[in-house]
Parts: sequence; structure tokens; C-alpha cells
Amino acid sequence: MVFKDLKDCLNAHILLTANPNIYFDKMFGAFAWMSATDVKVPNQLQAMIALAALPQKWEMLISVITGDIEMLDLDLSKVCTVVITQFQADSVCHSSSKHNANKISTVKRKHGDPNWCNQQGSN
Repeated sequence: MVFKDLKDCLNAHILLTANPNIYFDKMFGAFAWMSATDVKVPNQLQAMIALAALPQKWEMLISVITGDIEMLDLDLSKVCTVVITQFQADSVCHSSSKHNANKISTVKRKHGDPNWCNQQGSN
């Protein structure tokens, strides 16, 4: 059972389209279960497993996290905070771009075809 939990943690991936809280809830639960069964995974290793699960678009967070946080202080909750913040920022940015997508032009649309009358002029 403990091996299965570790394997699930190693094989998990954070998706850009899903709230990462789901991923982190599973990770916190799995590591808590392992710790309760006397298989303690160091905090830094837990954090690095989570960093390895990041989508390619968010790989820049690895250098942000490892650059801002000392290795001795690195843990899963700090990674969780940064990833959740990034997800929320992307969600806000993505939703505002969708909102403006219909406003491509300020040119007014015509309403119906114009009526053309034959002009008769004198020559």
C-alpha cells in the first residue's frame, strides 16, 4: 500500500486545466499516510516530486521556487502556494482574454442590404 502511494505521487502530473488543489490534496494525504506507517519522505524530496509534476508551461516556477527558498526550508506547502498562485493568475488572465475576444473591432456592422434605385439622368 505504501509503495502504491509513492508510485502514485511519482506518476502524477499537474494539469493546466484542473485546479492544482486536487493534486496537492492527494500529495499531502499520501505523504501523511506514508509518515503514519513509518515511511518518512523528507520535506525537500516531497517538494521536488511536486516540482517534477509541473506542466511544461510552468517549469519556470522551478527556478523561482528554488531561487527564493533555501533548500533546508523547501517543503510541499511552499510549492503548493506558488503553484496555486500561478494557476489563479493564469485563470484570471485567460478569462479576461476570453471576455474581450468578441470585441475585435469598433466598426459598426451594416443592417441589411441597401436599396439601390436606378438613376435616370439626362444626356
